[in-house]
Amino acid sequence: MDPTFASLQHLQEKRDILMNNSQVKRQRLNHDGTDRINSLPDGVLIHMLSFLPTADAVRTCILSKRWEFLWTYLRNINFDDRLYLGEVNMWNPQPGLTRFLDGIGDELVSQFMFDMKKLRLSFRVFFDAIRVHNWLVSAILRKVLEVDLCLFVGEPFILPRMVFVSTSLTVLKIEMNSVLQLPRDISLPCLKTLCLSLVTFSGTKLTQKLFSSCPVLEDLALVDCEWLFIRSVTISIPTLKTLKMDELPCFGSTDSINDCQIKIYGENLVSLKYNGSLSNDIFLYNISSLVVAYIDIPNLYKMDREIARRGAKLLRGLGNAQYVRMSNGAIESVFLAENFLDHLPIFRKLVHLKLNMVIGACTIGALMDLFQRSPNLESIVFSKGIDDDLDIRDNVWKLKYAPECLFSHLKTIDLHWFRGIKTEINLLKLVLKFAPVLERINIHCSKILLQDMNKRNEIFKQLLMLEDGPRVCTIVFL
Repeated sequence: MDPTFASLQHLQEKRDILMNNSQVKRQRLNHDGTDRINSLPDGVLIHMLSFLPTADAVRTCILSKRWEFLWTYLRNINFDDRLYLGEVNMWNPQPGLTRFLDGIGDELVSQFMFDMKKLRLSFRVFFDAIRVHNWLVSAILRKVLEVDLCLFVGEPFILPRMVFVSTSLTVLKIEMNSVLQLPRDISLPCLKTLCLSLVTFSGTKLTQKLFSSCPVLEDLALVDCEWLFIRSVTISIPTLKTLKMDELPCFGSTDSINDCQIKIYGENLVSLKYNGSLSNDIFLYNISSLVVAYIDIPNLYKMDREIARRGAKLLRGLGNAQYVRMSNGAIESVFLAENFLDHLPIFRKLVHLKLNMVIGACTIGALMDLFQRSPNLESIVFSKGIDDDLDIRDNVWKLKYAPECLFSHLKTIDLHWFRGIKTEINLLKLVLKFAPVLERINIHCSKILLQDMNKRNEIFKQLLMLEDGPRVCTIVFL
């Protein structure tokens, strides 16, 4: 028998004997009514310990023989070095923190129970490679289900190979400012959630192998990752349902952007969230089940057209989405890209559109082109309001030749940051005139307008005067 497991079994037997003896003593004390805390069942005490930081829960082992192993029944181990800086001398913290960690480190490694659920380790201040390695190995041996790591390292750190061949892991989160050095053999048959933050991918073959070795993966997040010396990578995961991508900001022209092509295949992908400056070229293929898409790209202004081309290309993969939220940069990318209409599909399934942008003169044209390709749109949310520079008189023709959705499907409009200025009122008048099936307008007033009831009533009367025939559109000030 493996000596490690033999030792663990011995500890478990000792723990069970002590727990049983303590239960007998507790019954006696409870009969005498002399110790209320110790008269509580073990399950209640363990539940109480679960609310404490792990290090504090470990400290309870010195209270009595009964408490010596109670903490080992905790299923979640959470250690954050920032919480324990008060335990050490801040002027020379390293020795004190080391002694403090040594006081619980051996316990954590030797006393981990077999049915561990989650291990979270956060070393943002003083990273200890050996200790983190030992804790991870111990947790994997005990069939841990979730591992959550936040490691700010000074030198390259290699995660234990066991992390990438675990047969029990269902959730793996790694935030680490270092190259993610992957083993040649990767197998994560039960992994459903993978979140990678700040890591640097350095090789195409092993990077693709990581994604392809997760046969039941459902949730993938790539946050501020770098693709070093990788020209092209394919992420093909049939079981993937949600994908989140945050990219590091891109400064300047295309000289500062990356050339990595990230090709994503996900026939069962339901939710896509992208936030970044398109520093990498993203391709979406066979995204036929997409329901929700959030595309947030910073303002492009006069950025190189390469970024605009990438943005338009990204939008082209959203043809099956039902709910889309777009930023200013996303709309501008459509307008700035050459032959921009050729980059857009017909969004036949798009029902709800949220525009996370200020509607102004520079975006109204591209926005109308987007409406032209969204024939079944039922609701629009203008979450950042209308800019003062939008001259409705110069854009009347765009509404007169507005798309099918405006005339036959649009039912709800939400207008935020409403100030009651002439531009906003004129826009609402035109919408009421050209959208005969419109049922409701939700006007989210600015703080100033909320305090001016007379002005709100005046605007309300102006809008009501446009109502004609049997149609009734509810206008609500919020």
